[in-house]
Amino acid sequence: MLAFVLGLGLPRSFFLLYCIEAACVLFAWQKKKIAPTPLLLFSTITLLGFGVSYVVFRLSWGVWVPIIDHVQQVLAAALLPGFGLMAGWCLQRIGGSMLSRKAITMMIIAYGFGALLYVLISLGLTHSTWSDWFQQLSQNVVVPWGSEHPLNMRSVEQRAYVSLACLPAAFLLLSSHQLRYRLMALVLFIACLLASLATWSFQSRIGWCVLLLSTLPWICSPKIMPKRAFTLPLVLASLVFVGVSGRFCDERFSLQTHFLANVWQAPWGGRLIRFNYGDCNPVITNHFGSFWGSNASSPHNVLLDIYNDAGVLPSFLMLASISMMVISILGWFILRFRLDVWDWHLAVRWAMFSVLAVQFFAQPFMYSDQLMFSVGFIYAGIMMGEAFADKQYYCSSRDVKYLDK
Repeated sequence: MLAFVLGLGLPRSFFLLYCIEAACVLFAWQKKKIAPTPLLLFSTITLLGFGVSYVVFRLSWGVWVPIIDHVQQVLAAALLPGFGLMAGWCLQRIGGSMLSRKAITMMIIAYGFGALLYVLISLGLTHSTWSDWFQQLSQNVVVPWGSEHPLNMRSVEQRAYVSLACLPAAFLLLSSHQLRYRLMALVLFIACLLASLATWSFQSRIGWCVLLLSTLPWICSPKIMPKRAFTLPLVLASLVFVGVSGRFCDERFSLQTHFLANVWQAPWGGRLIRFNYGDCNPVITNHFGSFWGSNASSPHNVLLDIYNDAGVLPSFLMLASISMMVISILGWFILRFRLDVWDWHLAVRWAMFSVLAVQFFAQPFMYSDQLMFSVGFIYAGIMMGEAFADKQYYCSSRDVKYLDK
């Protein structure tokens, strides 16, 4: 229920997030089940270092001045990433059983359902006729809460991606002979269909990237080996067609490459970088910078956005922390896949990982509302905890049947 509420993004959600993180850490501390690994400590410390350095540079540029008027933004940037990662680790350590594994799966699904409901309500308020789900939007979306003014649709579309990415999990559940799993598959199919309609309405290109990334383990799974002869060529042919036809054109590619070529302009941040970059229409030239008339003021990439705001130190600390997390989590996914123990629980976790990965590379820092950005570190901590638990098991036993329970 708490995950569902966080997905809805109701007012005071950040206060709820602080309470959840504090409760997880304190409860695990009392039960003496924190036991952080060097990798977790490194990731947490570098995240806290990122938060402190980011806040210091933002204050030095006069952005959050006076600080008393920006306490919420300062605390959220300085504390939520690091403590969220530790809270996720503690949450996984508290359970440590199969019940905990199922509960974590349902938490991710519930968060996706809450976020999808927020998106559907927003579309109903924005569409000229609320039931016209095929109407495509161009810019702003009316949201039910959190803002009195319409938001840019790129700040809202991301919330539908978790349900969209759960499509492979629905296919895995469908193959089960148990009725409850088939009913769950039906619910996930319906949620994915609604998320697809929302993605269509937002004209979201990165939403389809999330879906493609989430399906890769399912497409490559040995369990569908007979179908692979048809599935992989179809996927590759579709990608080639989209690329050659120019139907999938995104200015982010040109924007980010030109940003990297101009980072020397402002190594200490301050949003001083300016340059021209290409458009999907070759006769148009776009302008980047924090000035009136620019086409973009954000490179739509978390690391590059941090660099643009606060320079090389906070972006380096974030990169160091994220790299360690990805090595741990991605290595765990690869291990489970190679052992052919990929199930719907893992498919749901991979769906969340796919969403966060695409968001990290294709959306602005804090994803505009910061809530999904902060929640993402809790799930990263959970998956790091599960990866460590599996590694411990493999060091003590070769019996992989444990993973098939």
